[in-house]
Amino acid sequence: MFERPGLRAARAPHCPERSVANGVVYEDRDAVRRALPELRDWFAEHGCAWVVWVQPGHEDVARACEEFGNVLDAAPEAMGLDLGAMPDPVNDGLDWAGGQDAAILGPVNDVAYGYNDGSMIRAIGQPPPGTFETYSAHHEGLDDAAVLGLYERGGNAQVVW
Repeated sequence: MFERPGLRAARAPHCPERSVANGVVYEDRDAVRRALPELRDWFAEHGCAWVVWVQPGHEDVARACEEFGNVLDAAPEAMGLDLGAMPDPVNDGLDWAGGQDAAILGPVNDVAYGYNDGSMIRAIGQPPPGTFETYSAHHEGLDDAAVLGLYERGGNAQVVW
């Protein structure tokens, strides 16, 4: 972990080619600008491609990253939802099954993002037993048409693709 006031970064040396696995999140826009040289060096120690998860409306941060030499290679977005406010599910024709091996998350994401090189399972890893629940959806004869994982800790949940 790389921590400075107003920002944090994590790197996955076992998956250096995927910036989505090596990223920076922040609370303070100025902290990003100040830390860019140090972040570059920190990620470079393991040859990691990296990304700053720029928040919507923070064009100044995106511009600072671009001026520093970072190249935008994708535009994923972090999302959050109060599960208590979530509407009832719609019957979307998917047949969901729980209790799947977390290893299915990697290959499905490799195909979805066009990697097909096994890198996403290295990025995701294998969670410790009892900490993660994996689901897959079957649709029109296609196994694992969609997958998701659920971490639950202390009343909070994180859903991953």
